Amino acid sequence: MEALLKRLLDEKETAVHIHTRPTEILVDIHLYNRVLDAWARAALFGTHGVAASQRARQMLVLLQENYEQTNDPLRQPTVTSFNLVLHVVTKIEGALVARRLLAWMEHLCKSGKNPHAQPSRTDYILVLDAIANSRDENAGVLAQGYLRHMKVASAVAPDTLCYNIAIKAWTKSSKRGRASAEHADRILEDMKQSATPPDLVTYASVIAAWASSGMKTHAAEEYLDRMWELYNAGDTKVKPDDFSYNTVINAISKSQNEGKAQKALRILRRMDKLYQAGNKEARPNAVTYTAVLNSCAFPAVLDFRTRRKALDTAIFTLEELQSSGYGQPNQVTYGTFIKACANLLHDDDDLRREVIERAFRQCCKAGQVGEMVLTYLRQAAPADLYEELLADSISSHARVSVRDLPEEWRCNVQDEDNWRVKPYGNRTRNGKARGRRKASLPRLNKH
Repeated sequence: MEALLKRLLDEKETAVHIHTRPTEILVDIHLYNRVLDAWARAALFGTHGVAASQRARQMLVLLQENYEQTNDPLRQPTVTSFNLVLHVVTKIEGALVARRLLAWMEHLCKSGKNPHAQPSRTDYILVLDAIANSRDENAGVLAQGYLRHMKVASAVAPDTLCYNIAIKAWTKSSKRGRASAEHADRILEDMKQSATPPDLVTYASVIAAWASSGMKTHAAEEYLDRMWELYNAGDTKVKPDDFSYNTVINAISKSQNEGKAQKALRILRRMDKLYQAGNKEARPNAVTYTAVLNSCAFPAVLDFRTRRKALDTAIFTLEELQSSGYGQPNQVTYGTFIKACANLLHDDDDLRREVIERAFRQCCKAGQVGEMVLTYLRQAAPADLYEELLADSISSHARVSVRDLPEEWRCNVQDEDNWRVKPYGNRTRNGKARGRRKASLPRLNKH
């Protein structure tokens, strides 16, 4: 596309020199935008990646420089020009380059060099999201800095979505902990003071921040109760849903609470009761049950009584999911259950052998034997039981992989990452993690 454009320009220039009639195709910014669009698509959907994104960015800079020199309105970069390039840069080149590009756009607009460079709400959201997804340890600080910048120096005030992305930046930061959760708290308070209404995603994201911190489990539970108070007071935007509950259970599973298995089960019971009473948003799912199993797998206290209660809860939870209408166990469910058996029962306990064998055979029948199940089975099962269960797949002393297993044992396995409790921006309404979002580009238009 760019080569064709260059050819058109060369033909026009040649025609001028030899006094012949030039091509009638108008080479204006709309044609350049099509070239930018082609490079953007090559970056997002092709094999050119970073190189194509860099070329689109370079072309935009050259176009702007040419416009400043010639003042030719036909070559002036438009809103579409800037949107196309910023979009692809945030997806391909990352947060640092995107921040620099947005700062340049702000400069062009404020200096009067190109009013079309005025960043929109969508532009700020793109850059904020790139910061949040970078997982940089400073992502939260950078995101909050952008919120302050939007309030003070930008023509676009931050809205609920902008604040939610800033909270996500702290939640996804590589340096998570109590400080990140406290920053999420402060962002929520800042929203209230600035009259920006928090929504369901806001509260669920703050709960997720506390869940990721591994501290102050009660804070996650208090936020869940607060959401109900607000909903009952008339704020329908904050009605807790399955993800809200799942995140609290996830926080409990990471706590050092002695009775965390039973505590997690009580929240599951609460969800079930609400759903049976007509609250469709509180419907438990496989993620819910798996989170309860995870709370069983890592007891805070290792005495016999606590471990046995956790085991009873794990067995009950798996059996209930298998017989419920809330979904079926997946490889993460079975893997977590087998891990729980390994942590809760001694190596020489006959019950350990019995429950692991039963769970693995159920997993095979369900077609859910993935790498996670195999890994935990190898760690948990006595050597003779492991060889017995995988007798047809073991060749000499080679390590068994999923590819060695019968097809019917693994036919229903999905990516285990799809069944984790994920931040709101990465999940679907049924509790599964959202896969990589299909990239899209701004629509070409005349502006």
